[in-house]
Amino acid sequence: MGRVSVIIPVYCAEQWVARCVRSVLAQTFDDFEAVCVDDGSRDGSQEALTALAREDARVRVVARPNGGLSLARNTGLAHTQGTLVYFLDVDDFIHPRLLEEAVGALEADTQAAFALFDTRKVPPDAPTSFEPLGPPTPRTTLHAPLRDFLRHYEDPDVWRFVYRRSAIDALRFVPGLRYEDLDFTYRFLRRAKRGVRLHAVLHAYVQTPNSLLRHPLTEEDIRFYVWILRHLREDFAPAPHDWRLLRRMLFPHVLKAIWKRILRDKACEPRLATAWRETAALFRDGIVRRHDFSVKWQWRFWLLGRRFR
Repeated sequence: MGRVSVIIPVYCAEQWVARCVRSVLAQTFDDFEAVCVDDGSRDGSQEALTALAREDARVRVVARPNGGLSLARNTGLAHTQGTLVYFLDVDDFIHPRLLEEAVGALEADTQAAFALFDTRKVPPDAPTSFEPLGPPTPRTTLHAPLRDFLRHYEDPDVWRFVYRRSAIDALRFVPGLRYEDLDFTYRFLRRAKRGVRLHAVLHAYVQTPNSLLRHPLTEEDIRFYVWILRHLREDFAPAPHDWRLLRRMLFPHVLKAIWKRILRDKACEPRLATAWRETAALFRDGIVRRHDFSVKWQWRFWLLGRRFR
C-alpha cells in the first residue's frame, strides 16, 4: 500500500494506457500505488496492464465487468487505502512532480482537504514534457474552497485534485451519470473547509476524438445537467448562499446549450422538447429563479418557452 492511491479507470484504452501509467511511475515522489481498474475492456488493455504490473509492483490491476467511469472509480476507492487519493484518466498524463508538489502542500497545511493544480490541453501525439517548475511552486490557501472555485470559473475535473481520503469520506460517484466530475466535485467542495491551490501546470488533458468536452451538449447531455441541478439542490440545502452561487453558474449553461442547438439545427426542436420541459420544471419546482441569470437570458428563456409551447 502506498501513501497516495492513484486510481486509473481503463476501458478499451490499449493505445493510451502505457503512456499514462508510465507518467505515474516516473513520479519523483515514490510512495504510491497505481490501481488500474479494467472496466471490462475488449481490446488489449488488460494485457498491457498485466505487463506494466510485472515491471513495477506499485501497479495493481483490478478487473470488473463494464459499468462505466463512475463505478470504476468507486471500485478503485474500495480497493485502495492510501491516505491521499488521485483520480487520473487513462488517456491523460502527468508532470513528474505532481505527487511531490501535492503531498508537500498537504503536509504543510494539515487542515487542507485537497491540493488543486492547473492543466493544459494537448493533442493526442503531444510529447510527455512539461515546463520546468521553479522552486518554490507558488501556493494559495483557499479558505472558502467552493466560493473561490465558482468565482474563478474553475473546471470541476477530478484529475485536478489530490484529495485527502478522510475528506472524501463516504462520497462516491453516481453510477451511469454523464458529467460525473461536475456532480462529485461540487458535492466535495461543499464539505471542504480549506484547500491549497498550486499555481503550476501538473496535468495534461489529451484531446482525443472521444473527449466529452470536445462536443456540444446533446439533448441527453442537457437532461443530465438538469438531473445534476436537482441532485445538487438536495445536497446544498444546508448552504443556501453556496447554492445560489452554484445555480447561477450552472443553469445559464443549460439555457445556452438549448439556444445554441436550435440556432445550429432547427430540425432538432422536437428532440429537445423533453429536455426543455425538464429544464422549465426547475422554475416550477423552485430550484432556480429568474434572477439567477441576466436579463438577456431571461428574455431568451421566455422565447424558448413560447417556442416549445
